[in-house]
Amino acid sequence: MSDPTCTSSYDDMVAELVFLNNFTTFNVHQHHRRSRWIRKRVAKLWDVLVIILCLASIVRLPCPTMSAPMSSEHQRHVRSSSPADLGPSKDAKWIKPCGMNNGDPEDDSSLGADADPEMAIAENELLNNIILLARTAQGQAHRFRDGYVKSTFNVDFVQHHETWKDLHYSWLPSMEQIPKNLGESTPVNHLQNLELPKALQDSYKFLQTFAVGLEQVVWDQEDGSGFKADFQATEYSLRSVLCEIHAAMIERGVKQHADITRDIMSREFRNMSKGNSSVRNLRDWFIFRDYMNGLEYVIDVFEYFINKAVS
Repeated sequence: MSDPTCTSSYDDMVAELVFLNNFTTFNVHQHHRRSRWIRKRVAKLWDVLVIILCLASIVRLPCPTMSAPMSSEHQRHVRSSSPADLGPSKDAKWIKPCGMNNGDPEDDSSLGADADPEMAIAENELLNNIILLARTAQGQAHRFRDGYVKSTFNVDFVQHHETWKDLHYSWLPSMEQIPKNLGESTPVNHLQNLELPKALQDSYKFLQTFAVGLEQVVWDQEDGSGFKADFQATEYSLRSVLCEIHAAMIERGVKQHADITRDIMSREFRNMSKGNSSVRNLRDWFIFRDYMNGLEYVIDVFEYFINKAVS
């Protein structure tokens, strides 16, 4: 019997490689003027991941014969674990989403817009890049959203959303922070009160918060709902948006808020749904719904700044 952790680790590395390939291709062809620190680190990280993937493919082959069958006790232990067991930030996809440093000038003298003026990217290009990846992530979520709702709750999306749209979790961004529900436009008066540096900081923080929740959603899909691959793709779509906002902050010399960690989602909240799939499914829906709403908000915010610049 093969060890499922072997296949899981291999698949995770494949997903990482796919993410980096998409990121590299996007930056090479769309961001030909991207600052040198991004190109240098992407090239190094790409080489490392290719080597790791090649080694993983070799190590993967003996897994069925080298691994002893898991006992039922061990299987129960694995199934009762959660991402919280990894600690506050270990292997967190939302921290350093580009696989690079966090923009501390002491880490790289080439960081920031002032370090290399000739290679600085125009503000509207930075914002358009964020919008493009946010729309891509939005499309990925929409492709399986309705099917997920129908399969999980046996009701269509519109009815389900209307039933639960006013219920929100306190540890996710509040209505004061993102003053809209899914499918609504961000109020103009809210947009008019925003400044770009803070909008970048807050958007990054909000999306990091959703990433914590989505990690738990992916974990919940281990039981085989049929949507595990979709939610894994959602995680990496979100990571791409985070990477672009992170790059924009560094390009403009904006310091990010402190990284969000798994601690914002308490262990009690993670475990409250054990043995009750209905509670767990609703919890996961609220996270997924608010993530999609967050993408809409990010698009509204940065489209506002682009339109403001040309008006």
